[in-house]
Amino acid sequence: MAPPVVGHQEPEQGANRRKSTLAKLTKSFETRGRMKLASILRRAIPASALLFVLGFSLVYAVAWIQLYLQPHPYRVASEWIFENIPQGSVLLGPHWDDRLPLSIPGKDAPRYYVMEGRDAELPLYERDTKEKLNLVLQRTAKADYIIFPTARMADSIPRMPEEYPHSTAYLQLLWSEKLGFTFLKSIKDRPSFLGITFNDDLADESFSVYDHPKVVIFQNTERLSIEDMRERILNAKRYEPLPTMNEILLMDQGGWVATAKIVTPRLRKFFKALVLTFLLCGSFWIAIGSRLRFLPDRGIGISFVGGIILSGALTWVFAALGITPFNKAACVFAGVVVGCMGLLPFVTSAATRARLRGASRGHTVFAVVAILGGVVTVAVTRINFPDLFWSAGEVERFALAFFSRNETIPPEPNWSPAGAQGSFYFGHLLAGWLARVVGVWGSLAYEVCFLILGGAVGGAIYSLAAVLLRRPWYALVITLAATVPAIRGAHVLFNGYSSVETAHAEVGLDPNERRLVEWLAESIPGAPMVVEACDGGATPRVALRAGLPRFREESSEGNSPHAQGRAEAVRSACSLADPQGAYRAMMSYGVGLIVISGNTTPERQAALARFAERGDLYAPIYSEGDSIVLAAAFSEYFPRAYNRVASVE
Repeated sequence: MAPPVVGHQEPEQGANRRKSTLAKLTKSFETRGRMKLASILRRAIPASALLFVLGFSLVYAVAWIQLYLQPHPYRVASEWIFENIPQGSVLLGPHWDDRLPLSIPGKDAPRYYVMEGRDAELPLYERDTKEKLNLVLQRTAKADYIIFPTARMADSIPRMPEEYPHSTAYLQLLWSEKLGFTFLKSIKDRPSFLGITFNDDLADESFSVYDHPKVVIFQNTERLSIEDMRERILNAKRYEPLPTMNEILLMDQGGWVATAKIVTPRLRKFFKALVLTFLLCGSFWIAIGSRLRFLPDRGIGISFVGGIILSGALTWVFAALGITPFNKAACVFAGVVVGCMGLLPFVTSAATRARLRGASRGHTVFAVVAILGGVVTVAVTRINFPDLFWSAGEVERFALAFFSRNETIPPEPNWSPAGAQGSFYFGHLLAGWLARVVGVWGSLAYEVCFLILGGAVGGAIYSLAAVLLRRPWYALVITLAATVPAIRGAHVLFNGYSSVETAHAEVGLDPNERRLVEWLAESIPGAPMVVEACDGGATPRVALRAGLPRFREESSEGNSPHAQGRAEAVRSACSLADPQGAYRAMMSYGVGLIVISGNTTPERQAALARFAERGDLYAPIYSEGDSIVLAAAFSEYFPRAYNRVASVE
């Protein structure tokens, strides 16, 4: 055997040693470089932070100082007023604040304009009463311009809408140009230096009022009557969305449009419902996904609504067994239970995570797109073809309002607007469950639930189509094409209706009563018992259609004292004969609201006048046409500032 050739290995070993040395040197340089960079950063970061703080403080200080080098906004506003507002105009301003314009050389403001005396003041800081509202509207109707010298009023009253419901609505409608006035001009200096401007409109008045107040001027362009303005203020919700307090403070010009905002309150509610549904969907799928091997998507599509079904069923069982009432707390608790059912196995079991990863391959993205596609398809169809889904009518909304309030399982027959409920009410109960948890009412609750229904149908169709076609793309196309026809066909087949007009005809309410139902559904949270005042033998059903329980006579074959007392209380409250007697009856049985709708007879008008005189017992919280809602003083819906201390004064 020939000896190994050593000479041929030496060059290779030398090359390896050189590579090793080069690698060590490179690593050493890299290490030194990282250490040097770290050292530089350790010194630079604190210095940069200190430089930023000092620089920012210097810029802000100089920006603030320059305010004192500019004319005061009162002077600028006064000069603008004299130049642009005709002489002899009636100027209105808030009480307990400065009055503009100020007199300037050559022009005496009190002689130039009508702006002196109590008639030129807006007494918005007084307690909200009907007398105050009449006084404010009388002065507003006479004014040519309203001038707010500071933001004190707009920065205080909207913070307490329960104490100042009318004044808050007045300011919101005024700033949104829905009270007949146009936002004419705003004048304010803001701290500014080197092109950097600090907007301190939301700062405390110590920073945003005394040195540089914001002057806002409105012009009376529509000349609305007192009655028109009162109607708008008492029914301000009809004009929503309205600007919030911060939006009022930040507004520099008129033409506020809520649709210009990226995320509206309605959109936030829908996203909240969508996120909640997806979370419950994920939990439900974790619990069952690995077991549905016969479905190509392992049940992702049907899981979208499965979490809500399971959560609603748990809440229903708890309520039916008397463990909890069917309220929001119980709904949230059931949702948490369902969430834990999926979260705990996913966190604690590696095998569960591995099975789910394997089950989700291929169809996960397509199933989610099918669910979202169902939502978008239904939304687009609802916008462009509103009559296609008849169930957008009042019947379904009333049923949803009923189950959004009802806390008794099974529901009482004479609670429901549709009469006795059978086994078919579970679908409405699930919608009510979602509305409770998300916190939506009225038409918004219906729209949210209807869009979620579109996602549920889209997911279910995808799961079925994936079984038949086995191709994700084909299943997705079939889902997007079949979602709307499936919902439409199911409604027609189940209910026998083909148009929204049929649903409307079944209700039998006039437009004023429909608006009252919508207001009750959106503005009265919870499930307070109400009494509906009636004429003769009429049987009004407005409160029931808003999902509210009615104060009614108990059916009893005997003449027990309790039954007789309740019957007498119902007649007393319903007839509106005696304000004091009706109040005692309502207080005895915890009935907080009187709902009045229908034809207004002379007798009823006289009765309402008697109730209106008792501001210490009742407050009108809704008034439109022949429809009125009165809140009793002991109820939580009674405005706390409304004539409660009238007898003391």
